[in-house]
Amino acid sequence: MLTLIQEKDQDRLLQRAALHLCEKIRGVLAVREQVNLAVPGGRNVVKIFQVLQGEEVDWQRVHFFIIDERLVPIDHPASNYKLLQD
Repeated sequence: MLTLIQEKDQDRLLQRAALHLCEKIRGVLAVREQVNLAVPGGRNVVKIFQVLQGEEVDWQRVHFFIIDERLVPIDHPASNYKLLQD
């Protein structure tokens, strides 16, 4: 199901998107053992992760798959893999 989130302010948009994602993750975890989440590349993901960090979710049950199209080493500051590890 598609949810359209509209905001004029980018920070507010990313915050609402992150909270919506958390709500969906919690919903899946209520009925399933784990959630598989594909994480795209880009700079906006950083802001979304910052919001997710403060949310109460059983992150041990969330499996992240990095689908970052940027060719950087996994320990590079621009790597979303590194961001998840930090």
